[in-house]
Amino acid sequence: MHPLEDTPTWLQIIYKIHGIWQFNSNNESRFSKITAYVWCLPLYVFYLYCVGQWLYDTLVDPDLYDILDNVDFLTSLVSIYTLVFTTTVTCMRKNCLERYLQKLERTRQKLTLRSGVQRIKLPTRFEKIVLVLAISNHALANVFDNFYEYFFYYIPPMICSFNHMFLCNLLQIIYNEYNEINKNIREKETVLERKCNELVFKISKIEQLSLVHHDLTMLALHINNLFSTTIIVAMILWFINTVYISYNFVFYAPDQLELKWVLYIISMLLFFNLSLVLLLSSCSSTQKEANKTANHVHDVWNRYILRKVDKNVRHLQLICVRLLSAKLKFTAKHFFDLDWTFYHMMIAGVATYLVILIQFNF
Repeated sequence: MHPLEDTPTWLQIIYKIHGIWQFNSNNESRFSKITAYVWCLPLYVFYLYCVGQWLYDTLVDPDLYDILDNVDFLTSLVSIYTLVFTTTVTCMRKNCLERYLQKLERTRQKLTLRSGVQRIKLPTRFEKIVLVLAISNHALANVFDNFYEYFFYYIPPMICSFNHMFLCNLLQIIYNEYNEINKNIREKETVLERKCNELVFKISKIEQLSLVHHDLTMLALHINNLFSTTIIVAMILWFINTVYISYNFVFYAPDQLELKWVLYIISMLLFFNLSLVLLLSSCSSTQKEANKTANHVHDVWNRYILRKVDKNVRHLQLICVRLLSAKLKFTAKHFFDLDWTFYHMMIAGVATYLVILIQFNF
C-alpha cells in the first residue's frame, strides 16, 4: 500500500505529463521506471520549440536593446531558468522522495495498529479549481499573435503550480495522520475516572502516539526540504509574473483592452494567487494541526494532576515538554516561512513595485 494511493487518477496523469510524478504507486519494474520519464517528454520537447521560436524572434528584432531593458525580457529569462531548475531538482529528488514515502507508509501502518485509523481520501476541490483555471487560460490563448508565445510564458508557472499541488497532496496525508493522533489523545481524557491500571495503559498509548507524532514531524520537515528550492524559484517567477500582469491590467485601463485580454489577465491572476493560497493553506493547516498535539497532552496532564502527583504525572509532563520543544514549522530554506505572513509580504511587494512601474510612465 502506497501513501499516494488516494490521489485521483486524473491528478496522477497530470503530474506525470508535467514531469512531477516520476514513480508508480505499486512495485516498479524496469519498464515502468523508464516510462515514468517518458510521460513528460512531449511537453518539454514542445517547450524547447517555443524557446527556440522566442530566441529567433528576439535576435532578429531590430529593437533588441529596448527588449533587454523591458520587464518582459526578464520574465522570459526567469521562466526558462525556472523550468530547467525545477525539472532538474524533480529528477534529483525522486529517490529521496520514494524513501520518505515508504517511511510515511510505515508510520501510517503503526498509527493504524495503535489507534485504528480509518483512511481518509484526499480532497480535490481546490485542485479541480486550479485545473479549471488552467484550462480556461488555454482557451484564452488566442489573445497572443503567436500561439507559441503563450505556451512559452505559461508552461513554467503551470508546472510550478502542479508541483505545489503535489506537495499539498503529501501534506494532506500528513495532516490526516496528525488529526487522528489528536483525536485519539482527546479520547484519553475520558478515562480519568476509571481504574488506575487502565489509566496507566492509556498513558502508555499516549506515549506511543507521541513517538508516531515525532516520526511524522521529521518526515514532514524532510519532505518540505526536498521542495524548498523549487518553492523559492517558483516564488520569484510568481512575483515577476504577478507584477507584470498587474501592471498591464492597471496601466492599460480595462476600457483600452479587448474583452478577451481582460478575461485572460483575470484568469492568470486567479491561477497564480489560488496556487499560492493552496500551498500556504496546506502548510499552515498541517503545522497548526501538528502543534495542537502538545496542547491536548497538556489537557490530559491538567486533569490528572488534580487527583494526585505521581510518576504518571511526571511522565505526561515529559511527553508534553518533548512535543512543545519540537514544533513543526515549514520554511523555504529558512528564507521565509510558509504561512499566511508570507502571502501578506508578497502582496505588499507586488503593490510596491506596481506603484514604482506606474510612476515611470508619468
